[in-house]
Amino acid sequence: MSPDSVLRDISDTALGVAIERAQETERRRPLFRDPYAIMLAGERGQRIAREMRHRLVSSGIVVRTAVFDELILQAVERDQVACVLNLGAGLDTRPYRLALPAGLRWVEADLPSILDHKARLLVGEQPRCRLERLGVDLTDAAARRALLDQVASGQPTLVVCEGVIVYLTSDDVVGLASDLADRPDFQWWTMDIVGSLFIQWGNRIVGRQLSAAGASMQFAPENGPGFFRSLGWEPFEVRSAWLEARRLGREPWLMRAAWTVGSRQRRDTLRKLAQYVLLRRQGAG
Repeated sequence: MSPDSVLRDISDTALGVAIERAQETERRRPLFRDPYAIMLAGERGQRIAREMRHRLVSSGIVVRTAVFDELILQAVERDQVACVLNLGAGLDTRPYRLALPAGLRWVEADLPSILDHKARLLVGEQPRCRLERLGVDLTDAAARRALLDQVASGQPTLVVCEGVIVYLTSDDVVGLASDLADRPDFQWWTMDIVGSLFIQWGNRIVGRQLSAAGASMQFAPENGPGFFRSLGWEPFEVRSAWLEARRLGREPWLMRAAWTVGSRQRRDTLRKLAQYVLLRRQGAG
């Protein structure tokens, strides 16, 4: 691989994700449209995607994006959240591409380098809601708590962690969950979580590249969404990534074949391979 195409750090994963969004946008009947994705990824993002592209990975990113779009709009419309905190926002462009209320407060938090890159390229674009960007390292507990204190303003808030939790240690996840639960504003929390089998498969496909960038997948709770109950969060909605891929018509043939020939026990394992979860803060009204 050329030196410019390998992942240099965890922020580089956002370039590959943006390419997948751009590829979906070009389809005849896309699940979503992101006209900014190709610009944000740039030529280097395209080279990274070529090196790392795998059909299972690509379809997973597309399905995850579409499902998170649904969960976020649902929280805004049904649950009347007034603020969205996107932790590990990367090159996400939802404030620009989703039909969001103009008065909604949207806060993007990530490493300063990736946020600066995005802000520079989108400087001429107008977000549909009130957008803020705050630099933070989520693994720095003191900085994370300071960020949460800064965002908390007495409004019901949805926290979004898309493609983030799997890269954290168990201690980091426990700390983040506790910090959020300690602040009543954070009433909803959506994330994707995976099982140990997903990590095994993922490491075979892209593990070497991720490890070289210091971004190894590691968090896979044995009890899935139930992991968060003792930390102040109750699973409110859980969707199987596998079944969502089938529903949205983005199921690769290998996944379809595995489901077709799989036993009942095997299908249950596949359902829990990766999940999209909406948590509700215990005690929330």
